[in-house]
Formats: sequence, C-alpha cells, structure tokens
Amino acid sequence: MVEAEQWNVPEDHFSRVAEAEVDLVGGDNLRMVLEDFNRHPNGNARIAELADDLTSLLMAAFGLWAIVGKADFRCDPGQYHLPSTMLFGRNFRPQHWAILIDLLWQGWTYIDGHSYGTSRRLVERWLTINYPTFQRMALEAIVQSTHWDVNEKLEALLKDAPLQPLWSMPLQKVVLDLIVLLWASLD
Repeated sequence: MVEAEQWNVPEDHFSRVAEAEVDLVGGDNLRMVLEDFNRHPNGNARIAELADDLTSLLMAAFGLWAIVGKADFRCDPGQYHLPSTMLFGRNFRPQHWAILIDLLWQGWTYIDGHSYGTSRRLVERWLTINYPTFQRMALEAIVQSTHWDVNEKLEALLKDAPLQPLWSMPLQKVVLDLIVLLWASLD
C-alpha cells in the first residue's frame, strides 16, 4: 500500500482543473461492517487487530483527498464529517468513509484497555501523521488513557511537530480538554 506521505502533489493542482470527491470502494457497506463487529462477542478484539491497517487505510484516503486539494496539514474532511472521535451526538450524519474513524477509535479503545505498549505505539504513530484528524485522535487518546502520566500529557500538548498550531479549529476542543485535565492534576 502506498503511504499518503509519499504523495507530494502541488497544492490545489487537481482542484484547479476539476471537482473531485473521494469515495471508498464498498463504502456503503462500512456501516454494516461496524454493526457486524459490534454484534460479534469478540468484535472489539478483532477491530483492534486491524488498527494498523485501518490507520493506513484512513491515511491513504486522506492522501487521495490531498491529491484533489481537500486535505493537508491544516484541514481534512474528518473535521467536518466527524468533528468528534467519540461516538455521540456531535457527529451529525457522517459520510460512510468516516466509519473508518469509528472503527479505528473503537479498536484503540480496546487496545488501550489491554496493552500499554500497543496503545502507546498506535497513538505515537498517529502523532506522526500530518492530518488534523489523526492529531486530534492522538490527543484525545492521550487525554483519555491512563498510560500517559501528567508530564507526558503536558509534553504532548506542547510538542510542536508534527502537530499543527494548537489553537486551530480541528484541535481546540481536545486541547482545552487536555488543559483542564492537566490543571486538575497540578499541586
């Protein structure tokens, strides 16, 4: 699989010529896949086994959006179609591809509850991917997980690369959540 970072296309190159959308093959079936996993007794464990592949697939989808001028380090479709990685009301009728984020978050949640090292490795991978959705997921994971101590959470908040500016729209809520969490733990 070609990694999204390998696609260095001049910004807006294709968007000047044609309007394009990215649609995953079988995308309409992704919701059924998620429902099938959720019905299976070991569904979360199976999703967790796919976390690296789901990360690569979502990164490749964002790479395609980058080619058509709809994703870069400042914004990606995830912030509009799925403003929260949490599965609740802030996500209003997400596009079918956004189910990948649901699957990935569900897999990470399972991993975080079962494997300290695997959870940290996955989140550290997300931090290296230069799309806001991955950076937001990584920060939300760090906020929610007990596998990062206060100093590490503060370090994640203050780390300047590859995170986009902390007060950019895609990251504002999770940055504030992390600040509140850190504030509460100060002596």
